[in-house]
Amino acid sequence: MQVFKKILAVFIGFIVAVLGWVVGTDYDPENIEHLIASGENKNMLAAEEPLRISIFNIGYGGLDASQDFFMDGGSGSKSLSLKQTQKNIEGVIDYLEMSSADIAVLQEVDIDSKRSYEVNEYDMIISALSKYNDVSTLYYKVPFVPVPFNAPMGKVEMSLLTLSKSQISKGTRYKLPNESKIPDKFFLLDRCIMESIHPLDNGKNLVVLNIHLSAYDSKGTVKKEQLRWIENYIESADLENNYYVFGGDWNLVMTDTSGEDKSSQRAYWIEKPKDFKAGGFEWYYDEKVNTVRELDAPYQNGKTFERVIDGYLVSPNVEVLAVETVDLGFENSDHNPVLLDIKLK
Repeated sequence: MQVFKKILAVFIGFIVAVLGWVVGTDYDPENIEHLIASGENKNMLAAEEPLRISIFNIGYGGLDASQDFFMDGGSGSKSLSLKQTQKNIEGVIDYLEMSSADIAVLQEVDIDSKRSYEVNEYDMIISALSKYNDVSTLYYKVPFVPVPFNAPMGKVEMSLLTLSKSQISKGTRYKLPNESKIPDKFFLLDRCIMESIHPLDNGKNLVVLNIHLSAYDSKGTVKKEQLRWIENYIESADLENNYYVFGGDWNLVMTDTSGEDKSSQRAYWIEKPKDFKAGGFEWYYDEKVNTVRELDAPYQNGKTFERVIDGYLVSPNVEVLAVETVDLGFENSDHNPVLLDIKLK
């Protein structure tokens, strides 16, 4: 009994120490933070020419087709290996080069995380795609994530990243409403929207908003607050001088799934709300190809549950020429990328 008490005391002491460490080093960005864009490309986007945008949640380089994830019913908490992480990011780079996108909007780019073997995925991407300018911001920074207990995720640093073949004159990080329950708030993502301003040769700007809304919010409460933030942003949009494209991982089911079997659908994949006040902005997504797969087990084509949760919200002064999900078979990520071809009105 004495031995058990000593073991229990040590365990409790460890938990208290970890909580104290995480709370004391909590990443708590300001509501609005100004970001510095990098890159040598001085070109401006041509307002009269069609433009191509790509969105891609790259799954931190560790959610390729062979993987599952503990928070979605699987057991995995990290990439298979250092080599596999590098291979996955190389696959992302190959896609970006193939896509010929003028602007690429990426989520879940690890910078220094135990789960991805400390691979600086930002550096890998930027080094390979030197013709692009970039802006990025952290939205997950925790010194030690203690779950799952048998294989803790450990240190996590992850960012949003937007790339452009033209100038990025300004970047801004806007804090979104986030999980407020303790201790969850200290271990989950600090959700945000990253705005990047892309000057046009007609004196106006293309404003691109990199987005990754909350997950693990089964009642949708936090996500609804985040959508209200977006509604307020849209209300103040300057359509005289700017064109707007929101793009990314919404964690919202975009397509009409009424009548479908939803028994395998993640609880936090709530339907895209019908009462969303879009202010003339319209949703665009590809109904033909799913953008995300379930992570309760490794991917099996035709058997694994899939949905469309990645897409765009576009201002009324932007003409959409095409939207297409590129079916990569979830080879290097649990998401497929989505291309958007537009023309500015």
